[in-house]
Amino acid sequence: MFFNYLQENMLLQLRAIIALTIKEIIRRKLTYFLILICLLYLIVVSSFQPFKLNVQFRLIKDLSLSGIEIIGILSTFVVVIPLFSREIEMKTLFPILAKPISRSLYLTGRMIGSAIAITTIWLVLTIEINLLLFFKGQDFSLPLLYSLILLLFEFYVLLVWVSLFSSFVSPPLNVSIATMVYVIGNFSYFFKDFLLKKVPMVLSYILKGIFLIIPNFTFLHTHDAVVHDIPVSNGYYLKVMMYVIVYIACLYQIAIIAFEKKDIN
Repeated sequence: MFFNYLQENMLLQLRAIIALTIKEIIRRKLTYFLILICLLYLIVVSSFQPFKLNVQFRLIKDLSLSGIEIIGILSTFVVVIPLFSREIEMKTLFPILAKPISRSLYLTGRMIGSAIAITTIWLVLTIEINLLLFFKGQDFSLPLLYSLILLLFEFYVLLVWVSLFSSFVSPPLNVSIATMVYVIGNFSYFFKDFLLKKVPMVLSYILKGIFLIIPNFTFLHTHDAVVHDIPVSNGYYLKVMMYVIVYIACLYQIAIIAFEKKDIN
């Protein structure tokens, strides 16, 4: 009976933190501005009319996927980074943690609330790009949807990275770290093929360790395959999603441990 009450109480607290997070994000005008910019961008992209219809479809898919990726990353920074820094600066975090709410529960609620907000932004943009292609005469593309889902997983990975450092570093430094993770993760093959060959052996081992920690985002990008109608097996999508889920779970545990030990005074 006691454990049931404890679980219900924790669930209510988690819901309250998630709801609070979503309300804070909804109040930010910058979030709506980013969505509006991307919506307008997709409309402009869909208005391009090359000589061949199949070229138009490829152009729309290519530019739309790139635009959604950029807006999704910016939204992740805008949504998550201010949550912790603002509460620490304004001292509003202390009354929350002073209540019988664990730090792990608080961080989990913040992450889930942020993930819901990011997913909502992604869903709006995904619906628009599919509607634009539909009105242009393009049938529903399952590979395009899969590619968009992989982009969403990329946003989730960046979300956990940003959450990990939000309570430890300043917002500008957090943005810098997240940007570095994104760049290295997207150009990991370049760094491995060229950089490791031009540095001393000791430094190469250190860099290899960094490459193991930073996610390989190239696995999540199937833009070229979607644009040029190159078939990708369902098994590949499944393996990549499992890789991201395991990676997020491990990074989440590290974030929880770090936040539990953080001295917020």
